[in-house]
Amino acid sequence: MDSNENVYTSDEWRCQIHVFDKEGTYVSTWGEKGEGEGQLNGSAGICFDDDENLWVVNSFNRGSRNLVKMVST
Repeated sequence: MDSNENVYTSDEWRCQIHVFDKEGTYVSTWGEKGEGEGQLNGSAGICFDDDENLWVVNSFNRGSRNLVKMVST
């Protein structure tokens, strides 16, 4: 959840992040499959750091996992 109380969910198979407001209403979807900077490849988990950067754990990267910084709100 970000400071605006939006909820972020990861869709591992579609390699997308979905955003909903605090009421549960759909806000947006973003992300694309790939192994490049800012792309997702099996988004298995997400979290915000103290600076509200969204980090995504990619799980389909040839058996390894990596963190991808996606946004700063």
